Amino acid sequence: MTATKRLFIETVGCQMNVLDSELVVAALRRQGWEMADSAAEADAVFYNTCSVRQHAEDKIYSALGRVRQQKQQQPGLIVGVLGCMAQKDQELIRARAPWVDLVVASVNARQKNRIKLQKQKTANPKRKKQNLQQKATKRKTGEEKINDEQAR
Repeated sequence: MTATKRLFIETVGCQMNVLDSELVVAALRRQGWEMADSAAEADAVFYNTCSVRQHAEDKIYSALGRVRQQKQQQPGLIVGVLGCMAQKDQELIRARAPWVDLVVASVNARQKNRIKLQKQKTANPKRKKQNLQQKATKRKTGEEKINDEQAR
């Protein structure tokens, strides 16, 4: 029988971060993961944080410093940073904390659907450029509109 994997997730920030954390936990529970009471008991430690306030970012960097020792003693430990801080500072996180395994931007279900729609709309850049050029030629300048009105 395989041992159950355990997850610890710390959420700092807005309600969106709380929702994203709940979605991550739900997805991992479906894969057989259980929640750990602390980072020390976990096989995966995730920090989901906001980038609006510097205090939240500082708190996460401090936590990443603490989990570094655990990662050295437990090389199989998965360490991840999630949320808008991860989206904004991916390179910085990797530079300051190279032991982090995952850096994942915040994407809740509504944003995910919006991203899919954006990808569909911009799937063919040549076509998009052609459409923009057609729209531009159809638009009249203010001067042309005035001339049209005066001609009537």
